[in-house]
Amino acid sequence: MTGADLRDWLYPMVEPLSQEEVDRQQHRQQEQLQLVKTHADPEALAKGCAELCDEETERLRSVEARLGGILGLTSITSSLLIGGIFAIMNGGLSDSSRGVRFFACVTLLYLSLQIISSTLAAIQGLKRASWIGASIDDYIVSPTLGPSEQHRQTALRRCKCLLQMEENINKKVTQMAVAHTAIRNFASASVLIAVLGCVAVFMQQPGSAAAKAIRTNPDLQKLLQGPPGPTGPPGPKGDQGTPARAVSDGAISQRVRHN
Repeated sequence: MTGADLRDWLYPMVEPLSQEEVDRQQHRQQEQLQLVKTHADPEALAKGCAELCDEETERLRSVEARLGGILGLTSITSSLLIGGIFAIMNGGLSDSSRGVRFFACVTLLYLSLQIISSTLAAIQGLKRASWIGASIDDYIVSPTLGPSEQHRQTALRRCKCLLQMEENINKKVTQMAVAHTAIRNFASASVLIAVLGCVAVFMQQPGSAAAKAIRTNPDLQKLLQGPPGPTGPPGPKGDQGTPARAVSDGAISQRVRHN
């Protein structure tokens, strides 16, 4: 497991592109623009770019719909986490051991980090971005340009629009991947907590925690008993018992008589 994988399990976030990757992306865009400028059939190229823009628009709608679903899901789970935090703050685990309370605090902190990561990723994926839209020149034939040059200019504008859409949508897809990773972490931690909780329930001994505390805490026993009261009046005197010597002699004589 690499450092990036470990970080994704703790708190997933977007890893910035290296300078080499940025240069490679810019070089690819320049090559595509150069292809449009030198292509022999600009009309077919313009139609192809328009179809690709339509496909990117559909992809944009799908990605934003998923990001909206993630945002709605995190709002529900965050409300449950807030309820659990307030329950612990109000002494919901006061009867449990210190180890159980520490595990519960660490678990809530980890789950909260995953919810925060997925929420921020969904918000970043849905934020506003710059887009290149179609202009009036795409639909009006210029009298100063020939048909071939007109199609080439239209193909060039649509290619720039396509490249801009790909860049923006890829950023949204990256944020969606971060949100999905955080949700995976949340689900994995929830399953682990459920399994450990079931094991803890089966290992518990019968009896309430209050009764166990009373039996094992002498100070609590003294507190429940309260202070000793005053000495009561003496009771009536009982009958005088038979002396031990007389009882033993009587038993011997009866044994002798029986023999």
